[in-house]
Amino acid sequence: MRRRHPVRGSALKSFPVIFLMVGLFFVATQESAAAPVGTSPGYWLVAADGGLFSFGAPFLGNPMTQGPDVCLSPLGSDPWSCKGLATIGNGDGYWFISSETFEGGISAMFSGFGAAEQLLANPAPLAGLNGQVVGAAATDNGAGLLVAASDGGVFTYGDATFFGSEAGAPGVRQIVGVSTSPTIAGYWLVGSNGGVYPFGAAVFFGDMSRVLLNEPVVGMAATPDGGGYWLVAADGGVFAFGDASFLGSMANHHLNAPVVGIAMYP
Repeated sequence: MRRRHPVRGSALKSFPVIFLMVGLFFVATQESAAAPVGTSPGYWLVAADGGLFSFGAPFLGNPMTQGPDVCLSPLGSDPWSCKGLATIGNGDGYWFISSETFEGGISAMFSGFGAAEQLLANPAPLAGLNGQVVGAAATDNGAGLLVAASDGGVFTYGDATFFGSEAGAPGVRQIVGVSTSPTIAGYWLVGSNGGVYPFGAAVFFGDMSRVLLNEPVVGMAATPDGGGYWLVAADGGVFAFGDASFLGSMANHHLNAPVVGIAMYP
């Protein structure tokens, strides 16, 4: 039985690209059928309709196949409300994050599968939320959540720690996701243009902000050791940085709904 937790409140061409900037050098591994395939860790891609695509990660269920579909929006013109996926540190469970704007404000729902069903108590109501909920990241033991809003705001629940946000920062594109790692005291935010913003002990390994994408970036996930991360675009393209390995993508595949997020499986 799933437990619901209500809250208020592109693919590119197939070749590696090397970016050279003043004082900074990094390599981004872009999604491609010919890209080197890693072995571990894996990741899930999640679509707006609750569809889940596993790459080196187990399938533990989704709202489309088990119980009421929390990703099917009863409000507004958008038929889907899922915004991302958050996993517990050992990969034994995950939450689908759905969010909608309605006349009274913004609501969000966390729908758990696997071990995640039993871990998250009902969070307190969100207050003063100026942007749509766009993603969440769980702490290592699953007892806390970081929730990100489109305006760059970050909200913490349980044992999650606040290290800062991009709310009100000049020149920041719409925030679309948040990620953390079990081994670091910090987290990353990512914008729709592929820009990555680290906080706390999180390290910057590169981003896609200077690359022309077919579709906007919609989420990110960090590797277990915090030494890298993946970015994902709305068409299912996956871009790996640092020690993150490319295991596949949904680019150039038919999708019933756009991809909205990515989550790590250790």
